[in-house]
Amino acid sequence: MKKIATLIFAVTLCLLCEPIFAEPIIKVDIAEKDKCVLNSPFELNTVADVLLGGVGLGLTTTALVLEHQNNFPDWNGVLYDASEVNAFDSLAMFPYNDTIHNIATATTALSLGVIPVAVFASEALCGNLPTNELVNISVMYLESFFLSYGIKDLLKCGVLRTRPYMYFEGYPEDKISDHDFEMSFPSGHTTNAFVGASFLSYVFCEYYPNSSWKIPVVATSYAIAAATGVMRVLSGNHFMTDVLGGAVLGTVCGIGVPLIHQLIAKNNSTTSKENDAVENKFYSSISPLGINFCIKF
Repeated sequence: MKKIATLIFAVTLCLLCEPIFAEPIIKVDIAEKDKCVLNSPFELNTVADVLLGGVGLGLTTTALVLEHQNNFPDWNGVLYDASEVNAFDSLAMFPYNDTIHNIATATTALSLGVIPVAVFASEALCGNLPTNELVNISVMYLESFFLSYGIKDLLKCGVLRTRPYMYFEGYPEDKISDHDFEMSFPSGHTTNAFVGASFLSYVFCEYYPNSSWKIPVVATSYAIAAATGVMRVLSGNHFMTDVLGGAVLGTVCGIGVPLIHQLIAKNNSTTSKENDAVENKFYSSISPLGINFCIKF
């Protein structure tokens, strides 16, 4: 819940600060290739947003209810047998490491909240991102997050996979009573990190297709997300397949949601051009001589 509250706060902050960005606050010379595209590549749509938002919130609420019920199998007190782990995941199994766990939590926060907000807010402050686009970005990001969060938590509750640290001594005892020890697949930290990295990379490249900052933004965001996944394995919290599953889920939601809004924008643009073409080919007028019709071929 803390992660959800943090993201909602960050996005709400962007929305509340929108009037501040009406005029550029930071005066900088922006190279022509680094400027934002003139026409928005994304467009909100009532039906699509209600559907995406409703599904995401519905899945998230369902998962939270299931977690609150805490109706999961109890641990019998005996360490699990590592020989029962599949050959691929057994290549990287580690005992619990609290330090690495905390570092991974910090990098997740960077990927999910700090970097996306910093990038788009700085562009708006420089006048290189229209204020109304902050609303589009915020709505799409919330949809991406809640959709991934709900799917991720439902998978955790359904799969009930034991975490790697339960095969070693030194497991975190506080994770036993709340049954977090059996919520290994998929990795939540990795899912969140890749939602942030994928969303930021895709949306930034669409707003600034020729920008010299594309490679640094994409490389940095994905490097931090990948580092998060690696640390989740090293900390003993996840198997490699947990991390891979989280990376795929986060990427699909982080790119899929803005892609839907991009297709909506393209479809509306095409429809508008077709309507303009029809109006230019056929028109009518009324004059003292009668009603005139004209069709151009």
